Amino acid sequence: MDTNFLTGLITDAGSSYDTTLAAFGIGLIVFFILLMIAFYIYISFAYVRLGEKAKVEVPAMAWIPGVGPLLISYYASRMDSKPWWSLLIGLGAAIIATLLLIILGTTNVVAIVIAILLIIAAVIFMIYFSVYSYIWSWKLFEAVGRSGWWR
Repeated sequence: MDTNFLTGLITDAGSSYDTTLAAFGIGLIVFFILLMIAFYIYISFAYVRLGEKAKVEVPAMAWIPGVGPLLISYYASRMDSKPWWSLLIGLGAAIIATLLLIILGTTNVVAIVIAILLIIAAVIFMIYFSVYSYIWSWKLFEAVGRSGWWR
């Protein structure tokens, strides 16, 4: 491969090839954003309907970004709220580990060890929450008359 060609691509920012590539990249990003919005709308409608069938008090909670379907599954399963605390503790541990490394830097060995332990704890809490979210989904599908593996 000719290295002059690669050098020209990197240094010649005014060429039409660079603007075409940038336009393609922006178009691709816009396409994926629109695809994610369409997926969000579809999932929200589906979980609103599942919430109505499972007799959840407020099935419109499915529209809450990020946690809406989890809330519908949680309320349909009628289980304990302990896993939500594990989610908050896990997120808190991850945030504290990140801030610890930002504030004290990566040269401080004690900060690195504490951050690693906090990240391990966060992963454990997130796994705990993931198992419960799967159980909630299983019970949600059983509540609407489907078998749990239908998930």
